[in-house]
Amino acid sequence: MDALLNPTEAYLGAVLECEEIGTDALRARLAERIGHAPSTVTQTANRLIRDGLLFAVPGDRRLYLTPEGRRLALRVMRKHRLAECLLVDTIGLDWAWAHTEASRWEHAMGDRATELIAELLHHPERSPYGNPIPTLAEAERGAALPHRDPAAVNALRRTFDADPETPASIVSIGETVQSDPALLERFAAAGALPGTAVLVERSGIGVRLTALAGPETPLDLDHAQAAQVFVA
Repeated sequence: MDALLNPTEAYLGAVLECEEIGTDALRARLAERIGHAPSTVTQTANRLIRDGLLFAVPGDRRLYLTPEGRRLALRVMRKHRLAECLLVDTIGLDWAWAHTEASRWEHAMGDRATELIAELLHHPERSPYGNPIPTLAEAERGAALPHRDPAAVNALRRTFDADPETPASIVSIGETVQSDPALLERFAAAGALPGTAVLVERSGIGVRLTALAGPETPLDLDHAQAAQVFVA
């Protein structure tokens, strides 16, 4: 995430991404996701609270989006995921690099250009990583996040809840994994892409995904990485 281009959008987007994957938006977690020093995160978060875009509850270390902060964060998420679709489906950028490049585009795309891109792409509902794209109406009213498949769980949890011989389908890949092009190249090499059927089993470092159709090259993920891969 390139927080130098627009720190406000980067911080609000990070809080929204934490909400999407079901983790608490703690200042320490934002520092890790954005790559800023803890003191910088504290200063920026306090400014966004003063600006009415974030709020915190006394005694609760979590940060929350205000209605206006949510509207802005959803607009940025929409731009980002439409940019990913454009980069992969129209321009032909390698899938592994779409998130990194879209993190720059999202801050430069105006609203009119964004909606023209949506029309050009026939209003896609999901990004190349399987994540729902908020509609314009959802972004404007600050709606709740579009949901993944309600049956989806992260791959780490599935190793405890399901028979490893029962295939699963990859629904989506979280933002943290998307930020690592080298790791995404391993996903692609293993054929472990959104929409593909895989076996999910425990491995020495955490979780192993094996695509049922494709190169049959297993993909080993540590616990943190597996928690960002959602399957159903």
